[in-house]
Amino acid sequence: MRALKPAKRYFMLAQPQKALDDVAEIFIKTVRNLEHTAKLRAQQYQLAHADQLQSPVSKFRDVPNVLQDDETPAAMRIAQMRAALNNDPDAVLIRCNEHFAQAGNHIFPFLLAPYKNLRSLLLQCLEQLSLKPSSQDDALLRALEWIEQLRTSRRE
Repeated sequence: MRALKPAKRYFMLAQPQKALDDVAEIFIKTVRNLEHTAKLRAQQYQLAHADQLQSPVSKFRDVPNVLQDDETPAAMRIAQMRAALNNDPDAVLIRCNEHFAQAGNHIFPFLLAPYKNLRSLLLQCLEQLSLKPSSQDDALLRALEWIEQLRTSRRE
């Protein structure tokens, strides 16, 4: 190393840091791309299923009207509510639960498919970086250690 010119020596010493910076950049860009892809998939899902949401909402709109009719006997009101739900309240409940599972901005269900292809790359990046906590909270580092222990696991 001493045989090298000073400029070349400093260049060679800076290379490991540059390589770590590149690994960190790859990791950050990959995670951002994963998040962007998941958000797009979530939006596509919401657009594709928007009409399916209208069906349960329109069915439940009729239920309060039936409940407010005090002149109709209770047994008749229950039959009318069942009719408003197409005599299949379980199917309507399933659709409502599906909607609640996908409601909001939850992109986690949409991260799984693209993550499977990039899992190895992300784990290799984490392996190369020596992360240190910037605060007293080291929960993230403990989680990363746990992930590293399960790295060879093939279960979901």
